[in-house]
Amino acid sequence: MAALAYEEALRLSPDHLEAWRRSEAHSWFEKGLVELQRPDADTISERDNQLDKAVDCFDKATVLRPDYAEAWFYKGAALAESDNCLSAVAAYEEALRLNPDHEEAWRRLAAECSVSAESCFAEVGRGKEPMR
Repeated sequence: MAALAYEEALRLSPDHLEAWRRSEAHSWFEKGLVELQRPDADTISERDNQLDKAVDCFDKATVLRPDYAEAWFYKGAALAESDNCLSAVAAYEEALRLNPDHEEAWRRLAAECSVSAESCFAEVGRGKEPMR
């Protein structure tokens, strides 16, 4: 019954849905920042877990608000720290598509592209096909 009432309220006032999405996305963004910036990991495994949680939070924020450039940027940062270079590049590119003036995103994109290129060349040097 409560779900039906909520759906009717949203139908009558769709602005509430957008406000909820913005609020919920910001909440996930903040949780992601907490995980990304936590200094208390004692092991690499614990830090990897924190980074995974951060990426999950930023994913939820960007699903709710695909235009949330800062969430895309920090998702890229978490992915880069977890050595997921290609996904980090994609996240930085989306942040820059949404906010072309994001200077730090440009710097980090350049750094990740050089890391990705080195990795690609290393794979080719070992007789493997580069990732496409």
